[in-house]
Amino acid sequence: MNTVRLDSLPKVLVVSPTPPPFSGPEIMTQHLLNSSLKDRYQLIHFNISKQRDVADKARFDVVNIFYGIIQPIQLLWLMLRYRPNIVYTNFAQNLGGFLRYASFILIVALFGKPVVVRVMGDGFNHFYRRSPFVLRKLIHFVLEHITIFIVRAETLKQQFAGLVPPEKLWVVYSGIDVEEFNVPRNREDDGLLRVLFVGYLTKAKGALDLLQTVPKVVAKIPNVRFQLMGARLDIERNISYVDNPESNEAILDRLLADPSIASHVELLGQQSGDQKVKTFVDADVFILPSYSEAFPTVVLEAMAAGLPVVATPVGVLPEAFDENHILFVQPGNLDGISQALIDLLADCEMRRMMGLLNRNRASHEFTLSAYADRVDEVFRYCLRVGEKQDPLLPR
Repeated sequence: MNTVRLDSLPKVLVVSPTPPPFSGPEIMTQHLLNSSLKDRYQLIHFNISKQRDVADKARFDVVNIFYGIIQPIQLLWLMLRYRPNIVYTNFAQNLGGFLRYASFILIVALFGKPVVVRVMGDGFNHFYRRSPFVLRKLIHFVLEHITIFIVRAETLKQQFAGLVPPEKLWVVYSGIDVEEFNVPRNREDDGLLRVLFVGYLTKAKGALDLLQTVPKVVAKIPNVRFQLMGARLDIERNISYVDNPESNEAILDRLLADPSIASHVELLGQQSGDQKVKTFVDADVFILPSYSEAFPTVVLEAMAAGLPVVATPVGVLPEAFDENHILFVQPGNLDGISQALIDLLADCEMRRMMGLLNRNRASHEFTLSAYADRVDEVFRYCLRVGEKQDPLLPR
């Protein structure tokens, strides 16, 4: 049997955080490192996680300033030590995140190596338009030094219109470990129907809208229980173009002070591992009425758990799925959210069929293997670019 020596494989330096906290960039980095890419490349991981609470990740304070200085120096040392063939990192749409990743990208540019960035979110055009002239100049300079932008849907290319050549924008749908959710339901027979939400407890994620619908849903489906998994977050810094309240937590506390809401709601906090999987599998309906998404991993997790889904048509969702997989409602449409939940909760067969379709779709199209194959295409292209061969091969 022929074996490939690890030290003979191309080197990919992955400059990206892993959990904790358990949010999108951290989880997707973990998926990439655990995928079959580790058998095709030498994956060298520079974990840039600050191990901070989500509320402090984008805060302008001494700790973040320290990381902003020390991590580029660490990256410079890693570039000198490993001489990677490709560098993979992220690309953010807020000022703090952009400057952080820009420092990494420009250091890699000194070595003339291909840079692949995974675009976080769907609002870079909003960030660019709101930026002052000097920052726009820096943005253009940084964009020129990126080889490939990974976006998670065709529609998400639009945020770079006029800023990035189309051939640099590659679509890579997310993937998850679907088999992780292949566990039997094991919950007490309490007669309750569970509606699960996973995300920050903010307006931008739709949590505050969901809570406002509770009395109306309960009036039709009295045995419903709403479970909200995720961290409280007072200020949403990642989605600045949504009309966010001054204090998400103040509104959250006010809503939960209403007995007609609080008596039907359970705040689960942040969960991971087996505990998170059990919560998904034991739920009856999943909902994400978010105002902005790229490709929400939690929707894939819900599908892998065999759940029907209610969600807003944001990011990749209306491109990748239809009404057989997701009941779509517009962001902020409280009546629409209520009615979609009532329809699903009242129809056991509808829930069962939609859940089966979702499980099948996730198992065939959104696995770690499928994700790894598409990222592998990006990396192989970048290796050719790095060797100055066929710089614009068709995809």
